[in-house]
Amino acid sequence: PEFAGVETKLHEFEERLQQMVQAPLQKAFEDHDAKSVQHLSSILVLSNKNDTIGTLFVSAKISKLQSSWETFSPMQGLGVGKNASAGDDATPKVVSFEGWLPEWLRSVLAVVEAEHKWCLEVLPGEADALFMTLIETCFISIKQSFKNRLQNTLSAAKLAHDAGDSPVSPLQVLVA
Repeated sequence: PEFAGVETKLHEFEERLQQMVQAPLQKAFEDHDAKSVQHLSSILVLSNKNDTIGTLFVSAKISKLQSSWETFSPMQGLGVGKNASAGDDATPKVVSFEGWLPEWLRSVLAVVEAEHKWCLEVLPGEADALFMTLIETCFISIKQSFKNRLQNTLSAAKLAHDAGDSPVSPLQVLVA
């Protein structure tokens, strides 16, 4: 009788502890605060809440990757912001999706590699899983937009090819 409900109370305690740790851990991931990440993650590991660590890590990092995806615009203004120089005029530069995509992939790789390296130092047992979850989440989040952009690129290339304006086939546009 005195131990009745102990399992339920323990579960409630673990849930409350998880809720208390979540916000500070996400902030620690955002700030690259290694000590706090190690400490707060260890609490979740003891409670078998490793999946929560991954969720918070991705939540703290994914916006940077998603926002870099959203920077694509076929019309890139050269006379604005960091691209501006004394000789530039305000004429926008047309940037193709297939031309922009490799640079975006390189930037994503750089961010993900840096995060993986940091995780190897801070959470070596979780680093590979966090790395894979971040990549997977990134590409799942852009899947529909990628599909739309790819379809638009292929459609435009097909129209140009069919009209005789381009000797390159639509698929060659993507791999050239």
